[in-house]
Amino acid sequence: MNGTASTGSAPPRLKLTLVTPTLQFGGAEQQVALLAATLDQTRFDVSVYCLHDRGPFAAELARAGIRVRGGWAPLAWPGRAYRAFKRWLLRDHAREGGVVVARPATAAETAATSGRLKSANDLAAEILYDLTAIGAWWSFVWHRPDIVHVFQTSAKMALVAARLAGTRATCYTEVCLTGDSLNPTQERILIWCLRRTRCVIAMSEAIRSHLVRGGLTAADIVLVPTMIDCRTASALAPRHDGTPRLGVVGRLVQGKGHSVLLEGMEMVCRSRPDASLLVAGDGPLRAALEAEVLQRGLAGKVRMMGEFGDIREVMGLIDVFVLPSLSEGMPVSILEAMAHGKAVIASRVGGIPDEVDDGETGLLVPPWDVAALAQAILDLLREPQRIARMGAAGKLRAEERFDARAVTRRVEELYRQARDEAH
Repeated sequence: MNGTASTGSAPPRLKLTLVTPTLQFGGAEQQVALLAATLDQTRFDVSVYCLHDRGPFAAELARAGIRVRGGWAPLAWPGRAYRAFKRWLLRDHAREGGVVVARPATAAETAATSGRLKSANDLAAEILYDLTAIGAWWSFVWHRPDIVHVFQTSAKMALVAARLAGTRATCYTEVCLTGDSLNPTQERILIWCLRRTRCVIAMSEAIRSHLVRGGLTAADIVLVPTMIDCRTASALAPRHDGTPRLGVVGRLVQGKGHSVLLEGMEMVCRSRPDASLLVAGDGPLRAALEAEVLQRGLAGKVRMMGEFGDIREVMGLIDVFVLPSLSEGMPVSILEAMAHGKAVIASRVGGIPDEVDDGETGLLVPPWDVAALAQAILDLLREPQRIARMGAAGKLRAEERFDARAVTRRVEELYRQARDEAH
């Protein structure tokens, strides 16, 4: 009787560890949290390992019954120091009169930054990086996951740690187009490890090309898009106060192009003085952007909302979503806007063309092109019915191509293949 019972029993769940640099608010971190919560819990025993520090998503995962490890132990502190050190090295702003002013780096500044990175890695950064890998290795040795799935460039060292700990079924997801500041030995080790990773995932065609330039072959890279839980998007009633309102959501950092948008708004308001802009999010450039709002005479036209609790709160206040990014992987904020039925105006960079169907769900413009951005905004504001049509088409596109349930089933199949190949 015991034999009969065991024959009908369910197979044991695979122990899966998702690895992320942090669990702070961010698009990549949101992807990790959403994947962990959407995975089939009858097939996978899911935990999340945080290399550097925890954040709001850690509490969200805990409420969903998903274990979060790392981010607090002494071995996590080297990773935090490494990230802080790298931010200092890569700072992309200048101080003018005591105010931080966002602007493109000059050739001389880029060369100086490269020199700082090279010399710094020869001294301290590589040591902190390696110590972070030791922390991950110890966790993998102790908990023995069947599969390790690593997210983001700055977490790649966890792939090496997983292999050294005996985990052969490894996956890696690249979410952005930036590199990491590594010495040649570290780069060679990580490329060697990536080539032996069972599954390398890119979230857009632009990211796949980025990985190929880094030494991988296109045939070894699987395209799996950014995902969003469309079930959480509310049905928003249309606004009827007659004042067109634009909105942008994201960290107030150089790469999001907020300064470009403010310059564009100055041009828009000359033709449409009734237009306004809602800026949702916070970050190191907030003071500079607030000063720029005043400098451009946009007080009363631009509202700096700061941090917000629920994306639905923001989407209910705007008609058109604008994201003039200078560089992107595959931004979640655009998918959030599409899921809420908002027309999108965005830069044609990175993975954004994979999300926005130009002319159907929104309009794409060249990065840094203030005139083209302002013209796209004015074109849409002249046609409210077109805004509504694009919003409806975007909502359908988000539900059909980017919903978390469908994307997660695809990832689960990749896990199965990785596990089978490892054996």
